[in-house]
Amino acid sequence: MRIKTEKDVQKLDAKLKSELGIDVSKYRNPEIAEKFVDLLVFPQFVLNWVLRPITISFFIYLTIFYLFDLSPIMTIVYAVFGLILFLLNGTLFGVLLLLWKMKKDMFGVMKYSLNIMKECTVDLKHVSTITTKENKKETLGLLFLGITHIVTIPMVTEALGNKIPFIGGLFSKLFKKILRLASSRIKFNYDPNKNEIVEDKSPAVVTNTYIRSIDHTIEGLDKFLTTILRVGQFPISMVTLVTISLLGVLLYVVI
Repeated sequence: MRIKTEKDVQKLDAKLKSELGIDVSKYRNPEIAEKFVDLLVFPQFVLNWVLRPITISFFIYLTIFYLFDLSPIMTIVYAVFGLILFLLNGTLFGVLLLLWKMKKDMFGVMKYSLNIMKECTVDLKHVSTITTKENKKETLGLLFLGITHIVTIPMVTEALGNKIPFIGGLFSKLFKKILRLASSRIKFNYDPNKNEIVEDKSPAVVTNTYIRSIDHTIEGLDKFLTTILRVGQFPISMVTLVTISLLGVLLYVVI
């Protein structure tokens, strides 16, 4: 199920209530979200990580004026287009750096969502009758989508917007986009070994199977997030490559 709009989130909420008999919105706790965001690292340093590459780029831009004797026309060309390209490259490098720095925090947020899932599995109604070997992964995937879009994203992005001055809204959207990408790709591929396979389909046994599957996903979360961040970085890296090439061409022409 692809979640792109608020309408999709509403459909997801209705699906969870009708198919799984659970209202995940009750797990939303703004106070916990505020405390959780206080533990995140990147909001404390986001301005430094983004502004530092921009400052270095601007310094290099100014240095060119002193190192090379540009003609009047080339001075105007460089002053305008050089400033744009240097600042753009600095911003893109800052965003790429920030994405890697965010990995630890993303791990914490994803683990937070998965731990809420453990609470949800205990509350699932008729868990023994809705679960089969074939649909277990789909059920967990649907539940994780619900936790991410109905609980985690609204709580964390709102808290981030309040914590980061000036550009909090921008980074809340970035965080939201990464979480949406991660929630649509995460898999629950845990299969019990022979010693764990039992015929008992009681709620307690099925719930324990769910929890083991969630724990297995948490164990592979670091590798999963590395892949997700690379996917998220790819378009930014391509744009950065283009702007660096344009800057190289500009410097070749004016110097």
